[in-house]
Amino acid sequence: MLVGTAAHTLCLPLKINIQDGLQEAASWENSSISSASHVVQMIENGYNAAKTFGDSILLLDRYFLTVRALRKMQVLNASETGHHLEIVTKAKVNCTAYLEPEPRKPGKCGRPRKKGDAVKLAALFRNDSEFQETSVTIYGKSCAVKYKAMDLLWGKGLYQKMRFVLVILEDQQSILVSTDLQMKAEQIIEL
Repeated sequence: MLVGTAAHTLCLPLKINIQDGLQEAASWENSSISSASHVVQMIENGYNAAKTFGDSILLLDRYFLTVRALRKMQVLNASETGHHLEIVTKAKVNCTAYLEPEPRKPGKCGRPRKKGDAVKLAALFRNDSEFQETSVTIYGKSCAVKYKAMDLLWGKGLYQKMRFVLVILEDQQSILVSTDLQMKAEQIIEL
């Protein structure tokens, strides 16, 4: 966990464990080893830290953007009051998200739709005229970036609304995502 002030920060390890053989050890009688995936365990560790530090943002690489992780975070955030965990991570370049479903027309039968039309996020980089330009601080340096922010649904079967930020930095393209819909795109980029 990154702790401190804007002028001086430290990285504080939250948990250290050995990964080899955990599946076997978890099957032992009276084992205290969690059988949850290491992705879910990372969310649990972040949430436990939020109990001490208060509302927290967990910065993860794109490997951790999974439906299981988001479901676990939803359950944990709903379980107690006083602290809340949000995630900021990257999405894969071939990520597909969804628009909100159209409202159901009166008199229509059937179950309401959970998602709208699919949005192939990588295709949105082709028209960068819709992107905004700003200056952000990345690794202590001021950088000019172009970005486009959208709130879309993500996760097969979950369809959680998240903030997607498409970023063009020099010749690199990235898709960032946050579970915090109130966080500004510039904050997400800097994190």
